[in-house]
Amino acid sequence: MRETLQKQSPGHPVLLGGERGGVLIDGFDIGNSPEDYTQERVGGKTLIFSTTNGTRAIFRLLDADTTYLASFNNADAVVKCLLEFSKITILCAGTDRKYTEEDMLLAGMLTERLTRLSAGRYALNTYAVAARERWDTSFPVAKRIGNDPIHPENLAQLLRQSHGGKNLMQLGLGKDILVASRMNLFGQVPKMQSGSREIVL
Repeated sequence: MRETLQKQSPGHPVLLGGERGGVLIDGFDIGNSPEDYTQERVGGKTLIFSTTNGTRAIFRLLDADTTYLASFNNADAVVKCLLEFSKITILCAGTDRKYTEEDMLLAGMLTERLTRLSAGRYALNTYAVAARERWDTSFPVAKRIGNDPIHPENLAQLLRQSHGGKNLMQLGLGKDILVASRMNLFGQVPKMQSGSREIVL
């Protein structure tokens, strides 16, 4: 497989990254831990990435005009991109095809930012309202609207209680939760255009 992928990406070494059930896929180079994806390790390379839940979600969006990948690490940068659109769909990947608290919190944060910064121009469906209410009940007003920074450990405490968080804790990957809880660590937003299977920064 690696040889085939290398032919499709001449001039760039190919790395295989991802997980199944949180565990490194046999024969792959890198698992799912964010700290493994350093500039030194992945810079200048083509990365083929596959996960248990995220990949399924992305394949459902192949016909979308524009898809952005969001996390707490780049949430404000994602909101800035989304404010250019009149209609937005937030798709949560879930865990094992089930609802997850961590997705609901992020969706709620994005919804809060989008409705507030757009002066309420977006009409929210039932799911968006529920997500925003979940976010609004998680932190004091100053923190949830971004006026007062949320310490990573405070967010990580909530994420550890989620379905996905508990899975990571059982696998001994609890440190990944703290990394994922660092708000607005990055200004880059991974993007995919309609009909493409390539995600670019």
